Amino acid sequence: MRRPLRRWSWWWTAPGASAEPTSGASASFLEGVASRFRIGVNHVRFALTQYSSDPRTEWQLNNFTNKEDLIEAIRSFKYKGGNTFTALLHVMDETLGAESGARPDTPVFLILLTDGKSQDDAVTAGNRLKATGVEIIGIGVKNADEAELRQVASPPVELNV
Repeated sequence: MRRPLRRWSWWWTAPGASAEPTSGASASFLEGVASRFRIGVNHVRFALTQYSSDPRTEWQLNNFTNKEDLIEAIRSFKYKGGNTFTALLHVMDETLGAESGARPDTPVFLILLTDGKSQDDAVTAGNRLKATGVEIIGIGVKNADEAELRQVASPPVELNV
């Protein structure tokens, strides 16, 4: 039996003025996860969006066709800094469309990696994404608001937060 293809969309938060995600544990985490998958047109795809006061998509689902190029991109993307700002709707509009490499009838998993509390309505934005079938997995570090992550993540929250 053939396993379904997967799309992953990374959603990155600004972890604070003194920490850059490409230095240290955060970049290692991203690289470690990505290195465990077969990357390609007919395999797993990753997108990365950073957010602060103006969200920025670093790369789309269709930017990388091999693991080596994806890992290099993870190692070299530049942290933009700024205040934490919910950009789930930006991800929905900019990353999950066919023009960005999304495939119809393929499960979508979004990993929300954050170190704080959202400054706007992350729960409503998360609910809109979940209503479209996106599975949200919340990962909190440092001062992350676990209660908020539990509201944003897809059920069962015991597994997805």
